[in-house]
Amino acid sequence: TNVLLCDPTCLTAFEDNVVAITSVVLEELDDIKTRNNDVARDARAMIRTLAGIITGKEQQVLSSTGVKLCEYFPHANPSAVLRIVAEAQRPTHQTTNDLRIIAITDELQQSADNDVILVSRDINMRLLATSAGVIAEDYRTDKTDVRDSDHIRTGHHVLPESFFDGTATVEVIDTGKTGAT
Repeated sequence: TNVLLCDPTCLTAFEDNVVAITSVVLEELDDIKTRNNDVARDARAMIRTLAGIITGKEQQVLSSTGVKLCEYFPHANPSAVLRIVAEAQRPTHQTTNDLRIIAITDELQQSADNDVILVSRDINMRLLATSAGVIAEDYRTDKTDVRDSDHIRTGHHVLPESFFDGTATVEVIDTGKTGAT
């Protein structure tokens, strides 16, 4: 759920993989959408995106072969697929949503030819998944990987002395952060 909320383009970020969204995730999005904040807005936007992708598709297609994401996102990898996995198809007796998602992921892994990887921004969920024998990874497309420190910006820019010429008043705000003046 947190991946869908933190990156509205995440569905196409998994290249040529199958993206499986569980009914538990859909329930969480449904619960979040009624809040009065930015996260609720993001949840409603993701629900609309998912609805646009699956509208008119048969249940069998959604749960088994999936929907090719390039049908909805022309720039998506032609091999990328979205599946909706209903918990009713994979009954579990787990008590928390995280454990329910992990159980469904484990069930998917049992019947898959390839690795099934649970992707979450939640480190505790990844720890639980790993302890249950489920492969789990952080969603990392929003992080920068710079291997050469010479290419990292210093965080400041020196302005020429003439930058404020013609300005009557300059207000300086101290944010309390190191180096801020």
